[in-house]
Amino acid sequence: MKKTKKKTLAKEPYKINKMSKEDRAALVKALKEEVEARQKQFLELVKQSLTGQGEKIAIATDNMDGI
Repeated sequence: MKKTKKKTLAKEPYKINKMSKEDRAALVKALKEEVEARQKQFLELVKQSLTGQGEKIAIATDNMDGI
């Protein structure tokens, strides 16, 4: 009777030890691009939030010349 190995349900996202040097470089590049895109998205969100708050403060204090 043969014993079979059970497959685990949780897979590793990637195995860096089995990747070629070029594949690792491509993965690093893709991850850096993703980080840069998320940073830009976050900065835009912060800018929108602060701009909106500044406008609301100006309206509340009746100081629209400061915008």
